[in-house]
Amino acid sequence: MVSQRMKSGLEKVGIALSAFGLFSILQPFSETLYRYGFQILCIGGFLYIVLGYIPAGAPVSKVTAITLAIIGILVGFLILGIVIAPLLVR
Repeated sequence: MVSQRMKSGLEKVGIALSAFGLFSILQPFSETLYRYGFQILCIGGFLYIVLGYIPAGAPVSKVTAITLAIIGILVGFLILGIVIAPLLVR
């Protein structure tokens, strides 16, 4: 089960990762930070979005199902964009 305390803590981690990823993209000091900033931002945003759909006290099976559904929707939109983009360029 996902407790409210764990959910709240993981949401804060997602926000912190998103903020650090944004900082990494916008800072002018390190090319390495810039290179990984977008991935860090995406991981933090994904974590925050997924936890927004999971109710507190949900069993692990429901958490897994919701997470896989969100990943499936994102992959579906990605594939749709890849298929449609060449048609829009013509």
